[in-house]
Amino acid sequence: MYKVCVVTFYKRNYGAFLQAYALQKYLNKLGYNAEVLNYNYFKDRTVMGVYIGGIKKPIHFMKEIVYKLLRHGVSKKREMLMEKSAEQLIKQTKSYNSYKKLKKNVPDADVFIVGSDQVWNPNMSEQGLLSRLLDFAPADKAVLCSYAASLGVSNLSAKSQKLFKTHLERFDRISVREKKSVDIISNLTNKAINVHKDPTLLLQSSDWDKFVIPIETKKPYVFIYLAQNSNALVDYAIDLAKKNDWDIIDCHSSANYSIPNCVNGDKILTPMEFVSFIKNAEYVVTNSFHCLVFSIHYKRKAYVKLPPKGSERLSELIDNMYLNRITKPEQIKSSEVEMIYSKTEGYLSEERKNAEKYLAELGRVLTKKSVD
Repeated sequence: MYKVCVVTFYKRNYGAFLQAYALQKYLNKLGYNAEVLNYNYFKDRTVMGVYIGGIKKPIHFMKEIVYKLLRHGVSKKREMLMEKSAEQLIKQTKSYNSYKKLKKNVPDADVFIVGSDQVWNPNMSEQGLLSRLLDFAPADKAVLCSYAASLGVSNLSAKSQKLFKTHLERFDRISVREKKSVDIISNLTNKAINVHKDPTLLLQSSDWDKFVIPIETKKPYVFIYLAQNSNALVDYAIDLAKKNDWDIIDCHSSANYSIPNCVNGDKILTPMEFVSFIKNAEYVVTNSFHCLVFSIHYKRKAYVKLPPKGSERLSELIDNMYLNRITKPEQIKSSEVEMIYSKTEGYLSEERKNAEKYLAELGRVLTKKSVD
């Protein structure tokens, strides 16, 4: 049984946690022994989670610090919930609080996989970027690869291009999440670039049924979760609930908004509750990719409004699954649901086959590498 070390974000928000859980679970289903690297980038050389290197731009740096201070209470509580959930559900390596210690004591693994989420975004957790380019991993002894890695940016600076070019040459396999990333990465290496979907789509709804927990609600509800602020979506959720005499479950995200009188008050949900409330929602209102993913898994009536920034993966998923209906504000009828999601299973089946082929090959790559 090959040991796999997954290098990713997984304690900052629901999407990050769920994709890490899903990739580990899927790798284990393929016969690997996978664990997630427990290196907290956000506590390494930071002030309130803001990388100290950002002091070169003092105004922006101070704005980030002030924002973190204002949300410290909420962020701390969410972080504690994520930590506890990770201890329960994700097999992790020993804890590393600095990259220096990680390089000195590298986890024992046959395969190192970086992905998914915005692991290659050069502007996100800059102090951890080298680890997410697998600089610490022994390329002579292990397979180095990515799975559905995202850049999260439309272009790379000359400095970042040089950094990526150097490190990607050490990779045995490369997989990205968005098609636009193919063009950027292709200019930096002659290696084949694969495109795969987010790990949360690799597991089926029956797999996620084992993840969810029982929830209690008094009547049907609208579930709202925003990855980016949107007054229009907040107003839409309130109006929809009022029109149908439904409750509102507001999943307080990092976005700076709140809905008065929602039935869950100020409670911060665990990742298990997050999926459970989507599964049982009468309606989902969101601009979040992962909230859309679970709406698809459980065929929920939904309204998805593309955010002004970073909407590529949302629009790509909607287009590929012919889900344009859920982007229209007109309320969906129960009789429309089967038709709306009629194309999703066929699409996901093909994507899962592609991912399985790619990930199952890693053992053979290791064997060949050992012989060579």
